[in-house]
Amino acid sequence: KKDDNCKLPENVTVISINWISKQKLKNIFLLYYNFLRIILTNKIDLVFSHMTDTQSALTSPITRLLRIPHVLWYAHAEKSIYLRISAIFVDRIVTSTKGSCPIENGKVLIIGQAINTDLFRFKSKISYNKKLMIHVGRLDPSKKIIELMKHFINDGFTEEIIGDGYDDYGNIITPEIVYIPNSYSLIITDNDNNDTDGAFFPYLNKSKHDLKH
Repeated sequence: KKDDNCKLPENVTVISINWISKQKLKNIFLLYYNFLRIILTNKIDLVFSHMTDTQSALTSPITRLLRIPHVLWYAHAEKSIYLRISAIFVDRIVTSTKGSCPIENGKVLIIGQAINTDLFRFKSKISYNKKLMIHVGRLDPSKKIIELMKHFINDGFTEEIIGDGYDDYGNIITPEIVYIPNSYSLIITDNDNNDTDGAFFPYLNKSKHDLKH
């Protein structure tokens, strides 16, 4: 889709296949149609995949066959079947830390978090009057938000969650936080209709903290 608010350099082209869960055949068709059209009509020096183990599993056998270098960036604890297939065919898997990629072979390259420590210096002895934990990112169980909250709650922090996510049908889940009094459940819901078909995170004791959105 064309977005007039996004100004790209002349040598950059963005093609969206609008990948949506539960539409596997359509997703695969659009991926192969666009991918093959591009690599067969252009001279490709490198294919770089970012956090797309499924798409990499589908395309990396082709890049291997055509001898096009293929690099996958992956930083996630899940060792999916798609990641294992990708690990066979891609030339390199780049990740941030040792625990960020469950694949263990000579293709994995650890490069760190790319944080400029001259600009962001760690000061362990700073004392703050207010303890606030802010999570900025998509609402997804894989982010282990509840584990983070449990840890900071015990240290007297207040939490603020910034971000949204998507359900299995590609619909956006807005960051409205609701909870059931005297229970141990946190539910991320859809702001529009307050449905609880979004992400469900159990085992959170909300009597210890405030939730903001």
